[in-house]
Amino acid sequence: MPDSRPSIQSPAPASQWVRTPEEIRGLTAALAEERILALDSESDSLHSFPEKVCLVQVADLRGTVRLVDPLAVRDLSALAPLFADPAVVKVFHGASYDLSSMKRDFGFAFAGIFDTMVAAPFLGLPELGLASLLERFFGITPGRSRQKDDWARRPLTRDQEFYAAEDVRHLIPLRERLLMELRGQGREEWVEEECQALAATPAAQRVFDPCDYVRVKGAKDLDGRGLRRSRCWATSRWSAWRRIGRGRAKGCSGSRAVRPRSCSDTGTVSSPPSPTPVPRRRRIFPPIPGRRSPASRRPCSGTSRP
Repeated sequence: MPDSRPSIQSPAPASQWVRTPEEIRGLTAALAEERILALDSESDSLHSFPEKVCLVQVADLRGTVRLVDPLAVRDLSALAPLFADPAVVKVFHGASYDLSSMKRDFGFAFAGIFDTMVAAPFLGLPELGLASLLERFFGITPGRSRQKDDWARRPLTRDQEFYAAEDVRHLIPLRERLLMELRGQGREEWVEEECQALAATPAAQRVFDPCDYVRVKGAKDLDGRGLRRSRCWATSRWSAWRRIGRGRAKGCSGSRAVRPRSCSDTGTVSSPPSPTPVPRRRRIFPPIPGRRSPASRRPCSGTSRP
């Protein structure tokens, strides 16, 4: 029986970098006649705060992949008309995060979305990840996941470039295979409705909640003074992050330039050490008349006990 799978080019052609305004314009011209594209993005949300889109991957029907570097060229507005054109199908896998991030960073609007992760559940598939779908329909063995990599680091490794390209290279054939089965079950329109709603995903917002400090690990054990210090720590750290645009997203494992003194390496908030700490349990007892405090009974420096 002949194989009904859509063809997959092998070996995969090398991806092309887009790093300059001239190359952006060249990319726009090259894609002007395309009626379907595959899109994805990579961000540094696990390594930087505020997060940012560090890479945009674009693949065409022939499987040619372009890696757009927004860290090298920030103005991607030349791509906006193409992404907003409903006549050009944009294929994503798990589009929600990519759409909200690119709308936030580049002001894009999107139309003509098809999300393979949205389509898969309508076929009753047990696993929705891209690696699982590619292995199921095309026999492509998934490589190591690099979702947790720091995509802001340059240059990217060869493995990172390959991973980023493979995230979009097979999306168009995957869409064709999913559509074939959706049409057989009469569910294509259901997926279209879901994807139309997905295109309206709002841009991600960087919002500072002044009450976030009470959610820090260990905050419930702090007294009033500790909570005030925690609030001050959260506010000052947010301001520093906004000012320098970098720093770690988890706890205090980031740049030393924004590390507050009252924050430990484990991410818990604590007051800076006092030269004469007083245990909390002594504060609950009133002083006894006529009795000297323990500190007053200590010998002065330079004297010795008889």
